[in-house]
Amino acid sequence: MLKASLFILCLTSCFIIRSQEKIVEKTVLSISPKIGSSFSSWFGKDVNESELSWLNLGFVIGAQAEYGTNKLKSITDLSFIQKGSRTPINFGVKYKTTLNCLDLSSGLRFYPIKQLSIQGGIYISAVLWGKLDYHFIPEGPETISGMTPEELGINWFDCGGKTGISIHVIPQTSLNLNYLMSVLPITNHSKIYNSCFSATLSYNVPVIKSKTSRKNDFL
Repeated sequence: MLKASLFILCLTSCFIIRSQEKIVEKTVLSISPKIGSSFSSWFGKDVNESELSWLNLGFVIGAQAEYGTNKLKSITDLSFIQKGSRTPINFGVKYKTTLNCLDLSSGLRFYPIKQLSIQGGIYISAVLWGKLDYHFIPEGPETISGMTPEELGINWFDCGGKTGISIHVIPQTSLNLNYLMSVLPITNHSKIYNSCFSATLSYNVPVIKSKTSRKNDFL
């Protein structure tokens, strides 16, 4: 009887000690596919910004990899994004340039709170092909597609800075607001630069997780 009581007491003690520990699982590496819209324009000394509109709508599709702790993560982003410029809708001459670009960016993302993150970094971009849309009213609209950077009269390479914020309210889903600005002119003989704002939705897919144990807060 004494041995049975000691055995039960030993099991109870082990259970109590075990119950004081809580397994915490954290995502170390994740990949987030994303899709959304871009709003772009040009700026600089050699362009009259009042004659351009930010309603140059395009689309963004890509994926982002995050690696790090809950507070600070390194990010790498690969995106297909449309940039360019257009005249305002109420202009007598409607002119729009669409640049289809492949962007690679890298930087850091900081989480001041769980529901919000701030990011900053650099990007490099390659112009794959482009399109011109113009309408000399009252003449009909014309479109020239599949144009190379040389035919558009611009450089194929671009680089600059990127910053943004992300809102993480829905589990594994984020609303991302980003702004990028080039540091190289779009041509070798002008001071005209790319700028682009994007709004995307992404879905976080954990790839690597780590497990740690800690004592329960209520014990």
